[in-house]
Amino acid sequence: MTLRICLIVLMLLLIASTVGWSNNILFYVLSNRNDSGGWYTGPGDVASLTDPVEAAGHSVKVEDETTVKDLTSAILSKYDHIWILEGDEDSNVEVSEDEAEALYQYYQQGAVIWISTEEGAWAEDTTVLMNGFDVDVESGVSGPAAPKVDSNHLLFKDVKTLRFDGGQGGLIIGNSDVSVIWQYPSNSGAKDAIAILDKKGYVVFESGWALGFAYRPEAAADGNIQFALNIAEITPRFDVMPMDKNLTSTWGKIKW
Repeated sequence: MTLRICLIVLMLLLIASTVGWSNNILFYVLSNRNDSGGWYTGPGDVASLTDPVEAAGHSVKVEDETTVKDLTSAILSKYDHIWILEGDEDSNVEVSEDEAEALYQYYQQGAVIWISTEEGAWAEDTTVLMNGFDVDVESGVSGPAAPKVDSNHLLFKDVKTLRFDGGQGGLIIGNSDVSVIWQYPSNSGAKDAIAILDKKGYVVFESGWALGFAYRPEAAADGNIQFALNIAEITPRFDVMPMDKNLTSTWGKIKW
């Protein structure tokens, strides 16, 4: 009888922890607001993305290099997700190896990470972070701006097309645990463009600035906001939890 009661309680906890789950998301723009070419001057510039995510029940805090100079474990531990967008157009590397290590440890603890990059001057900082997972960026990839998405992966649920920068990079993957879930139909053939790593936490690597385009008016008819909403639904699975979390064995589940 005692075992049966314990099983019922566990089932109720699992259901309760999944229904109505709200993620606390840090949207981190790699820009000091003066080096973005004018596209980003502050959090209000990305409201067309953050508003729908918050309307879906999640909380979003937008930070950049003026408000959070360095990503540390102490900062990351406050959030379930971090979405990182290459935001400057210079070639100055402003991300340290210590930040890359903190991000990798954040993944090891079960968190959710989205790294959105391009190539060249729009990739130098995110490349440092991706290199910590043995993922790099290929330059010189070009093709259609909003190709059809032919992947049946859950992250593309209700995503028919994706606004992808036509001058973006591709992914160079050296980590056998990283799985490609979509290839970009470039002018020179299919290129690995979106990939995931989900052995500990959950990392989305993406090479076409799809996160950036999610806030742009020209992407309104494409699936970028829906793609972001799908990522927002991933619950973390913390092995080392922030003290204010009370998570269960549903960590890492997607709520669909």
